[in-house]
Order: sequence, then C-alpha cells, then structure tokens
Amino acid sequence: MYEKTSISMRKIQFALILILFFFQSITTSNLFAQQLAPHFNKEELIDMLKITGNIKGTLLTNDIEPPKAYTKVYESKEIGLANLWELWYNKERDVSVIAIRGSVGVKESWLSNFYAAMVPAQGKLQLSLDENFEYNLADRKDATVHVGWLISTAYLVKDMLPQIDSMYQLGHKDFIVSGHSQGGALSVLITAHLYQLQKEFKLPQDIRFKTYTMASPKPGNMYFAYHYENITRDWAFHAINTQDWVPEVPLSVQTMDNFNEINIFTSLDQMLQKQSFFKRIFGRILYNKIKNPPMKSQKRYEKYLGKIMFKQIRNYLPQLVEPIYASDNNYMRCGHSIILQGDKEYNNKFTDPKNTMSHHRHQAYIYLAEKLIE
Repeated sequence: MYEKTSISMRKIQFALILILFFFQSITTSNLFAQQLAPHFNKEELIDMLKITGNIKGTLLTNDIEPPKAYTKVYESKEIGLANLWELWYNKERDVSVIAIRGSVGVKESWLSNFYAAMVPAQGKLQLSLDENFEYNLADRKDATVHVGWLISTAYLVKDMLPQIDSMYQLGHKDFIVSGHSQGGALSVLITAHLYQLQKEFKLPQDIRFKTYTMASPKPGNMYFAYHYENITRDWAFHAINTQDWVPEVPLSVQTMDNFNEINIFTSLDQMLQKQSFFKRIFGRILYNKIKNPPMKSQKRYEKYLGKIMFKQIRNYLPQLVEPIYASDNNYMRCGHSIILQGDKEYNNKFTDPKNTMSHHRHQAYIYLAEKLIE
C-alpha cells in the first residue's frame, strides 16, 4: 500500500514538473519574442512611421493615429535649429523609442538642411564660448558628414542622454531611434554617436539601439556610410519610397579625390610618361576636362552651402564658431535599404503633380509599408 502511494505521488510530482516546465517554456518564449531583435520588422517600421507622424509640430499628418501600444513619456523643447524629439514607450515589449522630428515651417529648420557643406566625421564643434561638442562618428579620417545636421545632432544628443540614462536606471535597455525626412538624417548621425559612446564606455554596453529611418536624405559621404553600415549591421534600416525625391538630396558631386588612396588615377602620370609627346599632351588635356568641372562644382557648393550659409546660421546660433569644411560633397545614403515600390493603385491615390511632397508624406510611406511582404 505504501509503495503504491509512493508511486502515485511520484507520478503527480512528475506531472507537476512537466506542467511547470511547459508554462515556463511558454513564458520564456513569449518574453524572448517581445525583445528587440536584429533584422527588419515590418510592424516596427509601421509603428515608427505612425509615431514620427505624431511628433509635436510635424507637418501634414493630422489623420495618423499613433500606435496603441506606445505612450509618449517625454517631449523636448525646441533646441538647436528648431529641432525637437520625443520619447515613447511600449510597456508590452519594454521598448523605448527616440523619435526625432523632421523639418518644420520655420527658417532655421530649413537652414539646417541648406547648410550642406561637409565636415570631417571626427572632430569638435564649438557651440558657444564655453561649450564644445566632441564627436567621432566614423573611424576613417576620410569620412565626412553634413554640417547642418551635425549641429542639430549636438543639441539633440545633449538633451537625450539624461533621458536614456533615466530609462536605463528603471531597467529599460532596448531603444529604437527613428525619424522621417530630416529626422531620419539626424537619426543616422545620432545612432553613430550613441554607438561611439558605447565604444568609449560612456554608455552602458547592454543597451541595444535599433534604427529605422524613413524618407531620409543623405547624411554623409561614402566612407561614413561604410562605417555606419558596418557597425549597425542588421540593426539599422532605411525605408525609401522610390518616387520620393527627398532621399536623393543633398546634391552630390564626385571628384577625383573621392576615391580610396590606391586607385587607377594615382598612376596616371606614370602611364602618360610612357606615351609619346603628343599623346601625353592630349591625355593631359582630356584628363583635366574630366577632372576640373566637378572640382569647380564642389568648391562652389562649399562656398555657397558652407561659408555663405553659415552667415544665416549665426542669426540663430550667434556663438557658434564656423567649422573647417572638408573638400567633399559626395553624399551617399546610409543603412540597409527597405525599398517601397508603388503601383498603379498607389499612383492613383497619392500622385499629385501640384504637390511636391505627395510621395514624401507619412501617409504614402505607411500605405506602401503595409503592402510589404517580409
């Protein structure tokens, strides 16, 4: 009798262990599924479009409902060149969102775009007599970035870091950085800066940053893009509507100087020296005709989009010291591209020749994102 009871008790205990193991497995699986993970996620993209469409002051997005799972927990003041960001939080997933506003209808916001000379991706901006912004956005010395957006980045990051620390102290370690249009370009530079802070142990190593940019213009040159895409890997994505003109700007100029140090042009003199006199003369003339026009264009860009535009910037940031510009305007897009391709139905719904922003608006991007097949 005692033996039978003992066997029955062991069966009950074993059954209880199996039940506990089963529920633990479900709980662990669900928890894991909710964590921020690498690789593109369609629903995350749509949520980011809806959140950035609801940032205070964002233009032409009144009919977009914010995602129900997210709550806004912080809103910055306007800083820098009319920049603003918000912090949103998803309790179900324990994910925080750093949402960065795009251009708005005031002059200084657009000056941030048009101040489009480039500066080295490593250096220091003197924002005032007693405040510097030191940055290292790429390891390569030949990496360059858009100076107007770098200035905006400096002001935004200063406001963001205390909020990131507050969330971390509460145990929240997963962050999505996101922005539409100008906000997308700023998201790229801010992501690069946050990664560098982690590399320098100025931010906790166990914070995870994932980035979604939408309709973003090009924030830096090819060597910055190489670095950014290498450090972010499967953690940074850029959604592009193929009919949107904004991802095609700023205007880019590639000169003979925008190549890796070892290239075919460096050996041109040696090649020409082996030719006859008249072939050398003809070759040199032909080479200069190809080389000089883009060089002249780049110098004009540096003058008008750099030095002259800086005079306008000083009206809003009077203590900002003019940086030294890089001789570069070879802009490239950054991040793993998520291509949103419209069809006849899309064109009938969104194409408006009288509205230059018809393909740039959040609504167009949300429509195309919802049709994506992962």
